[in-house]
Amino acid sequence: MHVTAPEWTEGRLDDLSDKVDRRFERVDQRLDRIDEKIERGFERVDERFDREFGKVEERFDREFGRVNDRLDSIRRAMIYAMVSITGGILAGFSAILVLIATQL
Repeated sequence: MHVTAPEWTEGRLDDLSDKVDRRFERVDQRLDRIDEKIERGFERVDERFDREFGKVEERFDREFGRVNDRLDSIRRAMIYAMVSITGGILAGFSAILVLIATQL
C-alpha cells in the first residue's frame, strides 16, 4: 500500500504560515513578560545593593573617622614628646653651661 503525502495548496501554506506567526507572537509575548520580570528583578537587586553598599560605606566612614582620630592623638602625643625631649636637652645643656661658667 502506497501512502502519498497530502497536497500542499496555497491555502494550506497560508494557514500554516498564519499558525506559525500566531505561535511566534505568543512566544514573543512570553519573552516580553520574562524580560519585564528580569528587569524588575534587577531593579530590586540594584536597590538592595545600593542600600547595603550605603550601610557599608557609612561603616567605613565611621571606622576611618576613628582611625583618623587615633592618628591625630598619636601625632599630638609625638609633638608633646618631642617638645619635652627638646626642653630636657636644652635644660641639660643650660645646666652644663651654668656649671662650666661657675667653675671658671
